[in-house]
Amino acid sequence: MNKELTEDEALKKAAAYCAKSEHCRDDVMKKLQSWGIAPATSEGIVARLADEHFIDEERYAGSFARDKFRFSSWGRTKIAYELQMRHIADAHIAKGLAAIDNEEYEERLQSLLEKKRQSIKDESNRFETYGKLMRYALSKGYEPELIKKHLPDAK
Repeated sequence: MNKELTEDEALKKAAAYCAKSEHCRDDVMKKLQSWGIAPATSEGIVARLADEHFIDEERYAGSFARDKFRFSSWGRTKIAYELQMRHIADAHIAKGLAAIDNEEYEERLQSLLEKKRQSIKDESNRFETYGKLMRYALSKGYEPELIKKHLPDAK
């Protein structure tokens, strides 16, 4: 038998959830909703968590950007889109993306393109190969101009 959480219990449970890993307001609101907490109560809990620095959107944006770049090899476009979907302010998104080192970013793109090129079976048509590499890098969220810079042989 599931008993309803009181506001105090929900606050403690949400604080523990935020203490385990970085979460944004949107994540916490969804979690509270899944626990059956009323929207008005959820707003109060999220505000209190933000006041007590359990939730920090700027810190979340930086952490999210670094992690998605390092572990998933996402480009800035995809990272920015995902942060926008979580209702993160544009200023926080910009700061999070600025945390990614440009040199490391370009090296990762080059590495992804080389790995993908090796997996392409038929490279007889260079324009087709270029298209496959371009689509792959775009799907990972890299900028078209940067991709073109690293695919000079197909011009």
